[in-house]
Amino acid sequence: MGTEAVFHSALVLQDELTGAVGHLLRTCQLFGVAPWNVELYGKPKRTRWTRAVRALNGVYSASIIVAVCTANLLHHSDASSSHFFAIRTLYLCEDVTVAVITILALVGCQWLRRSYSKCALQIVLLGTTLSRVGSVIGFERIEVSISKALLGTLLYSFAIVAIDLVRYFDHLSDFVCRTLLYTVPNVINVLALYQYFVLLWLIAYHYRAINGQLKTFSRAAFPPKSHHKRKHVEVFSISPPYANDRANVLDILRKAHLQLSELTAQANDCFGLLILLTTVSSFAVLTLQLFGVYKATTIQTWTYDHTTKLAYVVLWIVLHGMKVLLVLYPCRTVQEERDRTGPILYTFIPSAVDYSINNALLHEKDRFMACGVIALDMTLVNTMVGALTTYLVILIQFDSTLVQSVAGGTPNASLHA
Repeated sequence: MGTEAVFHSALVLQDELTGAVGHLLRTCQLFGVAPWNVELYGKPKRTRWTRAVRALNGVYSASIIVAVCTANLLHHSDASSSHFFAIRTLYLCEDVTVAVITILALVGCQWLRRSYSKCALQIVLLGTTLSRVGSVIGFERIEVSISKALLGTLLYSFAIVAIDLVRYFDHLSDFVCRTLLYTVPNVINVLALYQYFVLLWLIAYHYRAINGQLKTFSRAAFPPKSHHKRKHVEVFSISPPYANDRANVLDILRKAHLQLSELTAQANDCFGLLILLTTVSSFAVLTLQLFGVYKATTIQTWTYDHTTKLAYVVLWIVLHGMKVLLVLYPCRTVQEERDRTGPILYTFIPSAVDYSINNALLHEKDRFMACGVIALDMTLVNTMVGALTTYLVILIQFDSTLVQSVAGGTPNASLHA
């Protein structure tokens, strides 16, 4: 009966996890950010049909990459060459990172197709293991959150495309070029980051279940002291059967905690380069768009075209700011839940006998890193704000010098593009 219950719990968790990530997986497949024939539980059978699907998937992904890179070359040779050096450098940085991110997301998902099933199986096994000791694991809330996030991304992308269409209605070739250069790669980037977000959110969900179970277990094992003083009563005395259960439960939680730590390291290894490039790209775009906001304050005669440009700039500032938070927020949540385990243990295992159990659960509190370059915590926001302020001051000084050097004090028209 115990084996049947565990098997039934695993099947239920599989169904819930499939339903939770189903919409995200299908949306990612639409944009080539997930393999078309990916299997969450087990390897797909090698048949002619699966080979044909994989070949079509490869052609589809290659077509997106070629379209984005072509639009990238056209934009760089046509528009950004008219700006002064500092702006051209930022545009070049943005164009290069956009192309590399698109290639990395579309090719990387094919290269790591087996990681989907490995991660899904680990999540299900961890949930099944924790359910054996009384933890309740469910993914209904995650499913609702993913659906809302996907809907928000869809509406946000439509808003950007609509403003682009209004601005370039008379030049549809420019509209198509900008859509391929900016909108499509950013949707691909966001969908890839959603996969990282969901994986870390599932990990944090399991960490929270472990901590909750430890709290419940400590209250059951060590009830509060009575207000009445009693002599010759040990505060931490428990019956021998419960002591055995206590050791088994702690061993199960220790192993689950260690597996979650290893799964987190695997996630950061898989998405590290993508996160690093996303941070660089967002920094370049935020610098350019904030400089665009500054230029908008120097316009004396405001027109409808300036309004659409400003709305476009604000949308991109919010989008790239959210991409950074999309990485940092789940990392912070996982770190907080992971680091809570130690203090919880010390509240009900103070004895030296259980020091080995304590030490096994208290893993080293390393900071999450992307390719060993940037720390994935909220201090990155402070670093980016400081760097953005510095670069904006430099750009404003460049612009002021250029304006003063132009005959008659007329600003370079290309700065308003």
